[in-house]
Order: sequence, then C-alpha cells, then structure tokens
Amino acid sequence: MKARRWKLDRASYHYYSGQVAQWLDEESDSDDGSQAMAEAVEWLWRNRQNIGRAGKGGSDRRAFCIQDTPIVVLSRRSRERIATFIAGPNYQQTQWFEPLFRSLEFRKVSAGIRDPDGAQVYGNAPEAGTPATMRYSSATGLPWDITLISSNLEADVSQFAQRRRFMMLGLGLLALLVMTTSYLIGRAISRELAAARLQSDFVSAVSHEFRTPLTSMRQFTEMLVENESLPEAKRHTYYQAQERATRRLSRLVESLLDFGRMEADARPYRLEPLDIGRLVESVVEEFKQEDDTKDLILGFRVPKDGPSVNGDQDALAQALWNLLDNAVKYSDKRPDIQVDVEAGSCVAVRVRDQGIGIQHSERRRIFRKFVRGSSANMCGIKGTGIGLAMVKHIVDAHGGRVLVESEPGKGSTFTIQLPVGGKVDGKNSDR
Repeated sequence: MKARRWKLDRASYHYYSGQVAQWLDEESDSDDGSQAMAEAVEWLWRNRQNIGRAGKGGSDRRAFCIQDTPIVVLSRRSRERIATFIAGPNYQQTQWFEPLFRSLEFRKVSAGIRDPDGAQVYGNAPEAGTPATMRYSSATGLPWDITLISSNLEADVSQFAQRRRFMMLGLGLLALLVMTTSYLIGRAISRELAAARLQSDFVSAVSHEFRTPLTSMRQFTEMLVENESLPEAKRHTYYQAQERATRRLSRLVESLLDFGRMEADARPYRLEPLDIGRLVESVVEEFKQEDDTKDLILGFRVPKDGPSVNGDQDALAQALWNLLDNAVKYSDKRPDIQVDVEAGSCVAVRVRDQGIGIQHSERRRIFRKFVRGSSANMCGIKGTGIGLAMVKHIVDAHGGRVLVESEPGKGSTFTIQLPVGGKVDGKNSDR
C-alpha cells in the first residue's frame, strides 16, 4: 500500500468530504464548533503581528461569532512569544457562565452576555421596558457586554422607594439642621449686635449724665474764681449749686458701682426689721430737695402703724429713689406723682405718675440692663438704662417682686411687693 501527504486547503477539504459522504450515501459530518475553532486559529495566525500591541500590558481579549458560534480569544504577547487561549462555546458555558449565573440566582438577578457586535452569547436579552443595568466591555475590561436584570422587580422598586424615602428624610433633616443652625447663629449675632448697641447707648447716656453736673460745677467754680468780690449771698448760692451737682455726681457714681457689684453678685444685703412707712417718708422728703422737683406735686400715703419688713435700708431706699427719679423724667410736664404704702398679705409700695406711659410689649424688657423704652428715645429723655434693672435686682434679693401697670399717654404705676415681717430666703441674707 502506498501513501503520501499533500497540502489540503479548506475548500479542498469541504469538496472531498462531500464526495466521500456522497459515495457512502451519508450526510456530511459537519462539526460547527471544530470548524469555528479552526477558523479562530486561522484568524489568529493571520493577525499574529497585531495581537497584544494595542492592548494593556501586551494582552488582548476578543469575543466574536464564527458561523454563529461564540469564540473567545485571550492573548498575551512577550518579546519571545505569543501565548493564546481560545475558548469555544462549551468551555465558556461550563467554566464561566454557569457558575456566574448560579451565584446570581441567590441574589435574584439574571444576566445576559453579548459580544461587542451585539450577538447574544449567553442568557436572555432584557424585554422592552424592563429596567436593566449594562456594563460595556470598555468599562469592565472583559470581552463581552454584560446586562444585569432583576428577577424580583417589585421588591427592587419597593426597596428603591424605601431608600428614596430615607434619602429624602436625610435631606430634610439636613435642611432642618442647616436652618436651625443658621437661625441660632443669626439670633446669637443679633443678640451680640443688640448688646453692643445697648452698651454704646449706655456709654453715651452715662457720658451725658456725667457732663451735666460737671458742667454745672465748672461754671460755678469759674465764677467764684474769676470774681472774688461776689456778695456773700450769691457766693453762698453758688456753693449750694456746687454741692447739689457734687451730690448728683456722687449718686450717679455710687449707682454705677452698686450695679457693678450686683452684677458680680458681690453686693451684701444686711437684712433687719424696717418700718417701711417711715423709710418711704424719709426717701420722699429727701427726694423733694432735688432741683428737678421744684414744680413737682409729690404726695404720699403711709399707714399710721407702718408695716414691718426685713430688708436692707440703703438698698430699698435706692430702689424707691430710682422709681421716683423715673417718674419725674417721664412725667411729660405733668409732675403729679403719688406714693402709696399698703399692707395686706404682703407690703406694697406704689409709685404712680401721669407721664407718657410704656408700651405693652416693652413691660418686661425695661427691667433688663441698658434697655430703655421707645417713648424715652422719641421724647429725647436721657437716662442710663440701669435704674429699673437695679430695682428688680434689689427687690428679688428681698424675696419680693416688681409689677408695672401702664398705658401710653396715661402714666405708669410701679409696685414693689415685699413679704410682711420679712422672712427672706437664706441666699439673700448677709454674705
């Protein structure tokens, strides 16, 4: 038997294979997978010079269909050789796709794989209108485009809606936090600005209050120095004016110092039994000696048997003096002031004027330091803004309270209420 080898190309192979099948009266045995693998090898040989040159790190991944058969070619090029792996459909399915799809079943997710030409390699393409997520080969580095489809769309939609609700709730809380923080910061800034403005007004008012008696003292001193031949009577009058200005200045300084000690909680109160009626009478009589009270109609009613309280005489006298001083300032050319003392469940000392009154919205604010009513500013009435703050501090230290009744244009009534017989809490006692 003789035999030999000769080159057999693809066309010749298909021709002779068909002839043999015809002679044997059989159908041609066509293995599409083997033919596809053979064509992949042929393609690899023809393109061996370009493989791995454009890929990252000298590698190349390609997926394509040959005679409707999916083929994957993986190549890596080095200086000496080209290492290539060709995977047919059976290998891809058993080694790659089925393990992947089994792991996705537990997550209730299905997948579809197609090559870059759009041919479906494995799985099913998503139906029209079905939400799906696709990752292209350019993004994943794989030779296919992968599509992920949820198998439980209702649960995913519900979960997405829940996440969206949580996100909206988080955004709402964040917005609320920003708004609250902005409000608190704005409020703090406005308070600081208001405090700075009040302090500036206080400095201005104190400067004016100091300037008035100082100006009076300087004028009378200059007249006494420049004119030594003044009559004794006129000289005596000038000395009296100086004495009143000095007393007014001293009272203002003492008032500021006392307020500072009160603010620092360093003002001692020496509590002792006091006849409140006699104290009111002495303060009123002393107040009548002031220059500002020449045209003042100042009356007072005090019970014959004056009620007794436990209190600090100097502090209570200062509180009453401040109320009388305010009544004169705000009398608005109607200097009719009445002071009453009443005894009942508590001792009440009332100072009533017929002045310009106080706005209802300002009745609480006027007891804060440096705060003055809007009527005072409109009428140009000078003051430091600490008189009523001192009154409240003194009365609170004696276990009492300060009430105010007022109507714009019809006057005001300030009432100091103190415990009868004067049991005062220990924290307000001498310290």
